[in-house]
Amino acid sequence: MKYSLIINPNSGKDRSKFAIVSLIKKFNKDVDILFTKHPGHAGKLAKKSASEKKDIVIAAGGDGTINEVASALLHTNTSLGIIPLGSGNGYARSLDIPLKPYDAMNVIFKKNKRLVDVGEINEKYFFAVAGVGLDASIGQKFQQHHTRGALPYFYLGLKSYFEYDYPKFNLKINDEIFNINPTLITIANAKQFGNGAIIAPQADIQDGLLDICILEKMSIIQSLDTVLKLFNGKIEKAGSYKSYRCNKLEISSEHRLNYHIDGEPFQTDVPLKIGIAKEALSVICPTKD
Repeated sequence: MKYSLIINPNSGKDRSKFAIVSLIKKFNKDVDILFTKHPGHAGKLAKKSASEKKDIVIAAGGDGTINEVASALLHTNTSLGIIPLGSGNGYARSLDIPLKPYDAMNVIFKKNKRLVDVGEINEKYFFAVAGVGLDASIGQKFQQHHTRGALPYFYLGLKSYFEYDYPKFNLKINDEIFNINPTLITIANAKQFGNGAIIAPQADIQDGLLDICILEKMSIIQSLDTVLKLFNGKIEKAGSYKSYRCNKLEISSEHRLNYHIDGEPFQTDVPLKIGIAKEALSVICPTKD
């Protein structure tokens, strides 16, 4: 089999790119090693690898790097392998991929392929979650922050919570219209944001459906309880939590929309049209028992 490793040397807290390269060469000496140099470069490298008929392209980085590589591999015969090196690693966690590089490589070279669904949002793709609201606001601040990791993210989350102004959103889900001012709206293909925060315990990455998770405006006490339930897998029991299932929806607002795709922040002046592509990506992940 033919492999490429695409590695983002700036992902997460561990920037030991040469240790990753040395380690993967112990598994297979013929892996092509490709380093990203700028945003968007990972996707170009992945597209080229797919055109060269590589069997597996391995993305070593955070959710942003994985998104770029995976987007380039959709509807190809090339499978995605993941070595999670990011701050949150939401997609890897949702696929039960180990967070330690050696263990992740061990999964990759067992070559267990699985066809999974992919979310679509205004001609972009998401693999774990997308959304609008507080989490998108946090994502924008986190992108501009110089320090990565869970603690800076939680600090920015707390700061954003007290500054958030609860804009109004218009949702169309299964032909039903909602006009709401929520804390956040998450569109989940997979179960979690990252760092163990499970927003959609019921999500199935192979069911052809998206889970629309809404957290309504909360008091401080309710917020603390909700955060606890996010991390213990019981978010469905939070009083502020509602969820719906669909294969397409639309989100609009009277103001510019701040949204995120797998944690990467974006802005738009047009409605978000969201759908799902069933079994559009082949990914290497642990075998189900």
